Amino acid sequence: MHPRSAPFIPVLLAAALAAPLCPPEPARATTVVPLAVEDLTQLASDVVLGTVTRVTSERSPDRSQIFTYVTLSDSRRLKGEGGTELTFVLWGGRVGDDILRVDGSPGFSPGEQVVVFLGRLMSRTPLTRDVDGWLLGLANGKWSVARDPATGRLTARSGAPGRERALPLADLTNRITNAIRDAESNLIRGEGR
Repeated sequence: MHPRSAPFIPVLLAAALAAPLCPPEPARATTVVPLAVEDLTQLASDVVLGTVTRVTSERSPDRSQIFTYVTLSDSRRLKGEGGTELTFVLWGGRVGDDILRVDGSPGFSPGEQVVVFLGRLMSRTPLTRDVDGWLLGLANGKWSVARDPATGRLTARSGAPGRERALPLADLTNRITNAIRDAESNLIRGEGR
C-alpha cells in the first residue's frame, strides 16, 4: 500500500458504512423555463379564468401513469371557445399511497380562482376521461387569483420559478388580449407564418 493512501482508508470505510443509512434521492430532471405571458398566450389554444371546482387524480387505464384532472366552472375564456365549465389534465398526482410527483408542476385546490394556459395535445398514454386541454408550461401555465388585502383589487400571482410575481388581474388580462391582437395582426400582415 502506498503510504499516502493510508489516511483515506478510514474515510472510505466510513462512507461505505454510512451509504446504506442514506436512501438515494429520486432523480429530478425537470427544468421549468420561465415563459412570458405573451409567449404562453401564443402557445396556448385556450386561456381561461375560472374557479376550480374539482381536482381528481387517477391512474391511466394501462396503470402506467397518474394524471390529475382539474375542473373549472364559472369560466371566462380569454382565448379559445367553449362552455363555462371545462376539465384539463396535467401529469402527476396521488392515487392511494402512490404518488407521481412532477417537479415544477403546480397544485390546484377547489375554490381557488385561476388563470390557466391550455394546449390541445395528444397523449400516447390513454386518459380515463375526455379533457378540454393540457396545462402548458408546468407552473408557468397557472396564475392564482386573489383579492389583495391592501388594495382590494384582484391580483394574479405566477408561481413559475424565476418568474414569481404578482400583478393586477386587469393587467394580466390586458397583456393576454394584446398578445392575441398582436398575433392576429402579424398573421394579417403575413409575418406569423
